[in-house]
Amino acid sequence: MNTREDGIDSKWLTRSVSIKQAISENMYEGIPFGHANDDWERLKAKIQEGDELWYFEPPSKTTMQLWGLGLVRGREVVSTVILAVD
Repeated sequence: MNTREDGIDSKWLTRSVSIKQAISENMYEGIPFGHANDDWERLKAKIQEGDELWYFEPPSKTTMQLWGLGLVRGREVVSTVILAVD
C-alpha cells in the first residue's frame, strides 16, 4: 500500500523537489509555507537519508481535492503539508 493515513496515494505524486526548491516556491511574506509553516517544520524534522519531497495533486474531480507537498520514503507518502483544498 502506498498511502498515508490522510489518503495521499503515491499515484498522486507529480514532481520531485529539493528542500531549497520547496522553500523558494512556497515563501509567503518571508515565511516558508506561510500559514502551513508549522506543518512544514514537522515534515522537515521527519526527513531521513534517502527521503524525497514530491508535490502531489488529486488525480480527478471525484477524488478528495488536496494539493500539497509529500515526504516520500521508499514508495510511501509518510507525511504531508497541505497547500490547497478545494
